[in-house]
Amino acid sequence: MTENRNHSDEKNAENVLEYIRAVPPADSWALEITKDGRSARLHLHRKEVIAAQYGPLIGNGALMTVAGWKHPRIRQVPAAKEVRRNTSLSIAEVRNELSRQSSAAAVEQCDEVAGLKQAILLIYQFRYKQAGAKLGEILKYNRFNYIAWLWYSRIVGKPESILRTLNEAQKWGNADREVILENRRNKALLVTDLQTVKRCPFCWTVLTDDPYRCSYCCSRLRIQAVSSAEPAKHDVIEAAVGRYLRIFSRDQKNGQVAYCLALGYFNLENLDQALKYLRLVGLLSPGGQTYRAEIEYIESRQVGRQAPSAQPSVAISHPVKKPPSSGGDRKSILVIEDSQTSRKVISMVLSRAGFQILEASTGLEGIKLGGECTPSLVLLDVMLPDMNGYEILPQLKAMSHLMDVPVIMLTGRTGSTDRVMGMRAGASEYLTKPFNPQKLVEILNKYL
Repeated sequence: MTENRNHSDEKNAENVLEYIRAVPPADSWALEITKDGRSARLHLHRKEVIAAQYGPLIGNGALMTVAGWKHPRIRQVPAAKEVRRNTSLSIAEVRNELSRQSSAAAVEQCDEVAGLKQAILLIYQFRYKQAGAKLGEILKYNRFNYIAWLWYSRIVGKPESILRTLNEAQKWGNADREVILENRRNKALLVTDLQTVKRCPFCWTVLTDDPYRCSYCCSRLRIQAVSSAEPAKHDVIEAAVGRYLRIFSRDQKNGQVAYCLALGYFNLENLDQALKYLRLVGLLSPGGQTYRAEIEYIESRQVGRQAPSAQPSVAISHPVKKPPSSGGDRKSILVIEDSQTSRKVISMVLSRAGFQILEASTGLEGIKLGGECTPSLVLLDVMLPDMNGYEILPQLKAMSHLMDVPVIMLTGRTGSTDRVMGMRAGASEYLTKPFNPQKLVEILNKYL
């Protein structure tokens, strides 16, 4: 039987590993750890950490980060009924790894979330040198930040450097789906004699055999006639075009971003938009005339079309499927919340207010539903059994039809750090549970 604990009791300790060693264990228990405005959570079975979450980090990276904090505040909190394991390191392995880092020089406080956001923006603007410097700052502060390692791997060109950074990303991001998939896609491709390799600008797959054709998303990376080829994966291209559109809206003199948009629309068979951005490239780039042949090719394709309806454009701003509807023109709310009680309460309150409710109890269910419909708004819980809200939100926003859909994050936490993280991740609002039903309806109406 799990022993009763005083969940409001906060204690200081030299580090969380010492706290775990000193406290009598329960079969299932959880810790909330805070330090300098940062907060994290560990789930334990007896003396073994089975899951860890710190901001956007989960698994080994989160555990190693938190274990390295000196003199944090620690309190025991109610254990979740079901916890999906995401760590693979024992306490002894964590201690051993930290002991190898003890001689590292102290680094000033670093806002990892803000730094990552700046670095990713620079990467999409093709400012790799500045992005590399920013990622280097983050990794000097926290070498277990596997998201920084993943993005660093995308801007280095030598196969051995890519493999090294991907290995670091995999070691600490052992439970991160994007890290796992990228390693799976690219490691087999890196057995090459090439001195440097390039990446697909849409899915970051390494280009080896054909520098103008991606082996994963099947995108064509040069605007020209081709014989027969496997069609591009529209979902991947649409998500990438959505990202480049957001970048171009704030950096409208960037010819490389404009060319990626031209390529994206070309792969989506939206020739009008492809031509629009290709002409912009000609104006923005010093060697604009070099794109003349590509412009002429698209113009010839347009002339050759039988009618506008013969090759319909793929509109990035609209989803493939429309949302299910059982109430006429009622606005729909996608509720991603693992608590059945909370979902029931939210559904009852919002149904009475005239909204149609779509429910998901896990992050994966929420992402799947988001891909199949276009809700008017998303209510997203921060803590879910399989993923956290900070992981789910970017995946929802990467879908072109959800790019502008408001997302309100729900959480039982009251810390300002969590609120800031939610807003930086793209949330429109951050609502603390328990909440007043009338306030919830008022906030929804504010965005609808």
